[in-house]
Formats: sequence, C-alpha cells, structure tokens
Amino acid sequence: MRKAFTLIELLVVVAIIALLISILLPALSAARKQARESVCMSNMRQLALGWILYSNDENGLLPGSGWDTTTIPGWVGRGRTWCWLGTRGDTTGNIRAIERYVPMKGTIFKYVGRNVKVYKCPEDRASSQFVDTQNHINRKKPPYSYTAPVILTGAPLSLLKRTRFADNFDPPFNYARDWNKAYGHSQPWMIVEEAESHYIADTYDSAWSNLDEVATRHRGKGAVNHTDGSATMREYQHSTDRRDRRRSMDAWKVYYELTDGRIVTAGTWQLSRGGNPKFGYLRSRDARGLNR
Repeated sequence: MRKAFTLIELLVVVAIIALLISILLPALSAARKQARESVCMSNMRQLALGWILYSNDENGLLPGSGWDTTTIPGWVGRGRTWCWLGTRGDTTGNIRAIERYVPMKGTIFKYVGRNVKVYKCPEDRASSQFVDTQNHINRKKPPYSYTAPVILTGAPLSLLKRTRFADNFDPPFNYARDWNKAYGHSQPWMIVEEAESHYIADTYDSAWSNLDEVATRHRGKGAVNHTDGSATMREYQHSTDRRDRRRSMDAWKVYYELTDGRIVTAGTWQLSRGGNPKFGYLRSRDARGLNR
C-alpha cells in the first residue's frame, strides 16, 4: 500500500519551490532587461548606419533635424521635410499626421530597411497617451525614443572631430565659460536616446538640444551612437532632483570639436527655426563665445 505525502512534506516541497522562484525571478528580470538593452543598442547602430548611408548620398552632409523644411512654420503634413525622423517640430497634436509621416517620411527611413521598430527603445515605457495642457487636447506620445543634436543639421561629416561632455562636475557649470572642464570624450555623437522626462514625451520634433538629457532607462544608463557607426551605453551625470537641473549633464554641456579648431555646444536650437538654410556648414556664431 503506497503512502501519501504528509502535510509537512508537502509544505517543505512548496517552500523549496517558492525559494527557487524567489532566486530565479531577479535573474530572469535582469536577463530580460539585458535583452532589451541589446535591442536598443542594435536600433542605435542601424540608425547610425542610416545616417552614414544618407551622408554618402548627399555629398558627405548629415540629415536635417526638427524644423528643416521648405515651409516654416507649419505642421508635419505640409511642405517637404529634410528631417531624419520626418517631423516638423509640430505642436498641434495632429495625431493622424504624426502616424502618417513619422518616421516614414524621414530622410533615413529607406536606409534602415523601412523598419519602424528601430526608432523605438523596448524599455521606453512612457505613457502612450497624455493630455497636452497647452492645447487642451489628448495626444499620443511620439512613436520614437531617439533624437539628434540640432547643431548637426546639414553638417559635413568630415568636419566633426570628436564629442566632449561634462562629467563629475559641481554646479554652477557655465557652458560658455567652463567648456574646458568637459573632460569626457568619444567619437562624435549623432543620435541620442533622450530621457522621457524631457520634451520627447510631449513634443513632435527630432531635436536634442537646450536642457535635454540622455535617458537613464537602462539601469541608469542611456545610449548614443557615433559617426563611425558604433553605439555606446553609458551613465551620464544626472540629478534625481528635477528642481535642480544644474547637477545634470544636458545638451548645453555637450560639445563638438571640429577639424577646423572650433568648439560648439550641442545646446543651440534656435538657429534651426525660421527656415534658415543650414545645410553644409556649422556657423561660427553657434559657438556662442566658445573657442573658434
């Protein structure tokens, strides 16, 4: 006659199973996060390749960003855009236009195999819908996770020597006075994984500038890609106190060293508005008092 499990034996088995689950779940969660990081890095590399291929076809010039269109101002459905994402700096909340044009009308779309998935980080968990308090309408979050420094609009790829960024600094940090304290450096940046807490959450443009920061969604890290086609995941200086942005690295604290000796800040954004032609050069006045 076969014996049945006693209550104590059954409880011991249940306890062992619960213990194993508690041990395995964090490992599985970490593995999933690492897998999503890998997807994000792959996205960035594909987008970098799209920029490089575009440049090869456009006499070595990089694509436009944000407001680079034939008719300014206007919404995303009007006129031609040279923006790599197909945006128009649109703030009207025209959801149908966004869904129709972004990123399909972007200048690099054909170079990434017309694959819309490479524009979105799988860890980007920002709300898919929000209320635009300025225009009092419901809007969808932009269908992308990556933006690019506006200063790169139409710049010759050969003009970019390297990118420098402020790191381990104490405020105050004045971008025009303290640029020589930007000790971090890498290959020139092209596309940035922008933090959800900035305007990427509610503005339909492709511009990384002003107070924009790099994302922290990958266990405190965010990705950027470079002119050599590579991508890196790194933790940049970031303040958890949103009231004190002085302690965070933003676009004003990121600089481009140019092959002609100039150093320009990535924070500039105004010159991309108003229809000013920017293709083919970086203006010396973009340096805003920096080394020329």
